[in-house]
Amino acid sequence: MAYTGATIVGMDELMKKIEAKFSDQRVSRVVNKALKEIGAEQAKDLQSVAQAFVDPELIVSSRVSRSGGIPSVKIGWSGGRWQVVHLNEFGFNHLKAGEFVKQRGFGVMRAFVYTTEATYMDKLKDKLEELIK
Repeated sequence: MAYTGATIVGMDELMKKIEAKFSDQRVSRVVNKALKEIGAEQAKDLQSVAQAFVDPELIVSSRVSRSGGIPSVKIGWSGGRWQVVHLNEFGFNHLKAGEFVKQRGFGVMRAFVYTTEATYMDKLKDKLEELIK
């Protein structure tokens, strides 16, 4: 099973085992619960990383949504601060000086995603195995 370039060995077998053991509604509930829990964990981890440049209480995880039948949880900022966070993350060109400005939060979120990307699917697999027992 491949997501965002990461391949997890055994995820297909785990999903088949879950689908054979439970009804479709139960599978959906288990997957949603696992995604919510991991989304909350990731949001908490991002809060600790981003506290240098943004109010950490504004970092939240969304409800489970489905796009093309694939469930997902988004982690982001509540309220209108996302524009400021975007400028911190990607930098900006100063209008008068014409130079590129890097804030202290430059690249922090990309580094967070890069470091947690490898472990995310393993955490999801472990959480699903825990919930089906």
